Amino acid sequence: MSYLDRWQWDMRMFLSNLRIEVRDKSNSELIGFGESGQDSMAAMGKTFDDIINRSLDQMLSNPKAKEYEKN
Repeated sequence: MSYLDRWQWDMRMFLSNLRIEVRDKSNSELIGFGESGQDSMAAMGKTFDDIINRSLDQMLSNPKAKEYEKN
């Protein structure tokens, strides 16, 4: 599992983009990923948990990730 996060400053620090990737350990095949982003106005009054949860939800709803769970 790896992630790439981008933080920005606009009167406060906020998480502007997060990409999470999960790969098969044996062959590095991409099993699932999730990515979510927001601008400064969308982040107003929210915590970074919101963007993390959106990325995880997207990753876990990926058909490849569900197929891998069955094996």
